[in-house]
Amino acid sequence: SAIASGAQTSSIEVPLRRLDEIANGLKCRPRYVVKIDVQGAEADVIAGMSGLLPNTDAIIVETSLIAIPGVPEFRDIVRIFAEQEW
Repeated sequence: SAIASGAQTSSIEVPLRRLDEIANGLKCRPRYVVKIDVQGAEADVIAGMSGLLPNTDAIIVETSLIAIPGVPEFRDIVRIFAEQEW
């Protein structure tokens, strides 16, 4: 990664929007397939798509099978989906 190699990095602010909002704004029709690759913010993304979950057929989540500080593991993601009854 750029950080590990000592490269200079910078940050920018971006607006935060729920996936539910984005899908509604794009007039997406139900029966969704969603891919999540957000480096540790999976729980936030899942929380922001509660309106889409009932109409979602598949979700692909890039996550870790090993412990990385601050990053949910596979079992955490499974638990979050179970709590959402998906």
